[in-house]
Order: sequence, then structure tokens, then C-alpha cells
Amino acid sequence: MLAQTADNSNHLVVASTIGIVVAFLLWRLLRIGSRPSDLPLGPPTLPILGNLHQLPKKNLHVQYKKWAEEYGPIFSLKFGEQTTIVLADGGVIRDLVDQRGSNYADRPDV
Repeated sequence: MLAQTADNSNHLVVASTIGIVVAFLLWRLLRIGSRPSDLPLGPPTLPILGNLHQLPKKNLHVQYKKWAEEYGPIFSLKFGEQTTIVLADGGVIRDLVDQRGSNYADRPDV
């Protein structure tokens, strides 16, 4: 009787551990493509895809213009785990390059 109780207890521990690991992995998977709160606003994202499903096959610039009208001259897009910040206004680009160019001179590793 005591051996059966210990065996049931071991099964419960294993099942609980597997459940916790699966829940954590699912949580991490669903976070891929989500936009952190410290990024500029942008179109809503889907888990894993981010904004990939919203990109047109042609005339991407037209979609960027619509997003700039809706979210402002600086907005963010998510492509899976990759974040892209879009600058959609010449004045903003000039300001960043002329006034703060040294802050942005280094590019991330690809």
C-alpha cells in the first residue's frame, strides 16, 4: 500500500513538471511577435507572425503611408522576433541623422 502511494506521488510530480514546462513553452511561443510597451505604436500583431500577415505583396510603400497616418511618423512593426522601427517622415529622418546621428551610427549584428 505504501509503495502504491509513493508510485502515485511520483506520477503526480512528473505530470506536474511536464504541465509546467508545457505551459511555459506555450507562453513563450505566444509572446513571439508581440510588441513590448517601450516601442513606438504600430499595427496590432498576431502571436508568432507579428505583422507579417499585414504586409501586401505589392505597393508596400502605400501600406507604410497608411500606418504613418494612423500611428504617426515613427511606428514599429514585428516580424516574428525581429522588431523594425519605421521612420515615415523626412523631417524626423533629418533630425535623427543630423542632430543625433552619432547615437545611431552602430548597426545591430544580422
